[in-house]
Amino acid sequence: MRAVIIAGGEIFDPSFYKEYFREDDIVICADSGYQNAYKLGLVPDVVIGDFDSFPEEQVTAGKKIVLPVEKDRTDSHECVYYAIEHGFCEILLLGAIGTRLDHTIANLHLLKIALDAGVDMKIANEQNEVFLIREKTEFSKKTGWHVSLLPIGKAEGIVTEGLYYPVMNGTMEFGNPYGVSNEFTDDTAKVSLKGGLLLVILSRD
Repeated sequence: MRAVIIAGGEIFDPSFYKEYFREDDIVICADSGYQNAYKLGLVPDVVIGDFDSFPEEQVTAGKKIVLPVEKDRTDSHECVYYAIEHGFCEILLLGAIGTRLDHTIANLHLLKIALDAGVDMKIANEQNEVFLIREKTEFSKKTGWHVSLLPIGKAEGIVTEGLYYPVMNGTMEFGNPYGVSNEFTDDTAKVSLKGGLLLVILSRD
């Protein structure tokens, strides 16, 4: 069961996202993500927010959960917790990348919450797909897309397969981002590590 969480960040080309959606997705909107949902042709099942960026009275579909304006968690943060607490085993977060760098970085932190809960989570927009690993992953080639590996703190024992610049028992630390813009050499790439956390970012220009 998958939750598609839609935040209020930039969505320029709604048609791009059609390949991501499944018929049985549950759509959870974070505040003004409600507008993005309709831009994507989706009807929200749940809308969560303090409605400081979108008028509450305009929400006419889905269960509505109103949060206080003064709180410790962002609306997207609350949506991720809602999805985990309601038993979703997979989360796709859209509209999470925008002009506010603080919100974008905060949304990347949400990947750790899902990882700790054993939930597969991905953030995506038209140029990027991002997920966080603790042990290993494999993913299919996307033609024209780059692969970057960036540590959260320190990541050790990194091994890659199917990428042009191989890493064998490598260490990556914050402040030395040498894992940017690798390329696929096989139809499937594999990444593993023995310690730490690693962001895997697929991106295109």
